[in-house]
Amino acid sequence: MGILLIVIRYDDEIFFGKGLTMLTKLIIIAFMIAILYSLASSFYFLVNDKGEGDRMVRRLSWRVGLSLLLVILLFAGFKLGVIEPSGVNPVQYPSGRAD
Repeated sequence: MGILLIVIRYDDEIFFGKGLTMLTKLIIIAFMIAILYSLASSFYFLVNDKGEGDRMVRRLSWRVGLSLLLVILLFAGFKLGVIEPSGVNPVQYPSGRAD
């Protein structure tokens, strides 16, 4: 019983607390690294293949797909409240609750 409560509390902290913010940042960083890797490898294939073959086109297609998926995930995270605006003057949206 005690272990179950610890696991539930640990999961709540990860998925609803600061852990979610860190997980979100790690996912975004992983996507950015994958996009940059795809861009660099397509440049490598452009130079080495001298326009022959389709390896560069496949890599650029992956880059476009990953970028599109990242934008969709960012939009969904913003709409679901996972990602909140922050900065010098963040926009405060009404929560919809009557206080």
